Amino acid sequence: HLAVAATGRVRRGVVSALNLETMPGWTGIDLRAELAEQTGLPVTVLNDADAAALGEARLGAGRGLAAMMFVTVSTGVGAGLVLGGQLLQSASGVHADFGYLRAETGQTTESLAGGRALEQWTRQQGGSGGAAQLIGWALDGNAAAAERLERAVWALVRGFGEVRVLTGIEDVVIGGGVGLNPEFIRRLQDCVQKQPELYRVQVRPAQLGADAGLYGAALFAEQKG
Repeated sequence: HLAVAATGRVRRGVVSALNLETMPGWTGIDLRAELAEQTGLPVTVLNDADAAALGEARLGAGRGLAAMMFVTVSTGVGAGLVLGGQLLQSASGVHADFGYLRAETGQTTESLAGGRALEQWTRQQGGSGGAAQLIGWALDGNAAAAERLERAVWALVRGFGEVRVLTGIEDVVIGGGVGLNPEFIRRLQDCVQKQPELYRVQVRPAQLGADAGLYGAALFAEQKG
């Protein structure tokens, strides 16, 4: 059995990119059928954030939790929800699209907190090191960088609170190249603690790193038989 964790929206093995700048041409690609034809194996395709959510829930930072949300902050912002020990899925593939929550008028969580957005801002300021450079500037006392970083953190934390009041989830596991930056995690945790208790969640760093999606896809395929 071949298990695949793929970025984008996944519906019955068909993958469509949420951001065509990142994955040009990926609209309605029947990845399951193509891989099954090439390998001769049964194929299961799962969204990568969903897969990582399941991996972290069963084997990583979410072990022992009845419910949790996994959020990856990397090139974009993705998420997966595990409720009652089960991964939330939908027939349309539209679910847990955390990056597309409206964070500010005309902007989404992803456009404020995603790695691509942070890198674009850094380049506009003359840098070349992406989100890590922005965070470094903020630590060095650059007021503009600190403000831009605060906007990113606040967009995420606001989304955490909205998910909590809708689902009751109290635990959020953070992954991704930006999300696992120690200073980024610290600022998320500090911001969460400043929120009213109703909107406050426990922010935990992911434990499985880049392998979370691989573990989760394998677990999902196994449970499907």
